[in-house]
Amino acid sequence: MNLEEASLICAREFASAPEAAAGMLARGAHRVLVTHGGKLCAEGQQGAGVITDAPPEVLVTRITGAGDTFMAAHIVAERRGADRAQALAAALRAAAIYVSGEIGS
Repeated sequence: MNLEEASLICAREFASAPEAAAGMLARGAHRVLVTHGGKLCAEGQQGAGVITDAPPEVLVTRITGAGDTFMAAHIVAERRGADRAQALAAALRAAAIYVSGEIGS
């Protein structure tokens, strides 16, 4: 989910994705991914805490579909054996490439 969605679900405003991920875990989520556009993103798991990473800077040419691209890339990375940090980094790279419009380059 994105930061705004996490805020709506928790009925409180979060300042950052890591804060939102921690908030979702505190409300009982087992696992959560929170994005925040080009800012720091977070992945959290009950009992394992929250990890963060930032997407690479790119020129944004589109945003519709970025979340779907992020989630699909995260799932694929995990299915290929990536650990939490590697899967988050792979998802951020894929989403950055997608929003930049540089598919196939």
